Parts: sequence; structure tokens; C-alpha cells
Amino acid sequence: MTEVNFYKIQLGIDAKSINVLSKILKKEEAEIYMKLNMETHSILKTSANLSKFYEKYDKFTPSAIHSFPLFGKLSKVRNYQRQCTMVLKYLLKMCASECHRLQTNLAIWLNV
Repeated sequence: MTEVNFYKIQLGIDAKSINVLSKILKKEEAEIYMKLNMETHSILKTSANLSKFYEKYDKFTPSAIHSFPLFGKLSKVRNYQRQCTMVLKYLLKMCASECHRLQTNLAIWLNV
């Protein structure tokens, strides 16, 4: 969650940046979020929302092999790491897409 929030700050799509943008454009923040279809804002709002989002991608089910003391635990951790990496990459791609939509709409809003 921290990494995605950092990424959002760097891309200028975090809540603080959207707040500043809404003041400059004289638009409501909610209107900007809806216009840009920003899903990451609602996903990262609470840890419960993030857990709910993660559940969609939680495909790993431990088997009997994972009960072995050393090898099983390492294998289990590796599988969860892969799964978490996939979810993180998906969230980062969502952020990049939201940034692109923001840039596109910003050009339209400022030329009007």
C-alpha cells in the first residue's frame, strides 16, 4: 500500500494533488475522480478496501507439501510473494493509466 501511495504522489494523482487541481480548475474533487475513473483512490482509502481488492487475486491455496518445516515454508512464501507482486504490478498499471487519463483530460480542461 505504501509503495502504491508513493507512486501516486510521484505521478501527481494522490488526494493532495487532486485537491490542488480541483481548486485550480474550480471543479469538485468527486467530479474529477469520476471523470478520470480513478479506482485506486477508493481501493487504497482503507485497508479493508485493499483486502477486498486483493481477495479477487488470492488464488494460492497451501497444500500438504507446504507443511514441511523448511522447504514447505519457503515454497509457500515464494508463492505468496509472486501473488503479491502480481497485485502490486496491477495496481501500479492502474496508477499509470489514471495518470494518462489525467494528463489527457487536463489538456482538454485547460484548452476550453
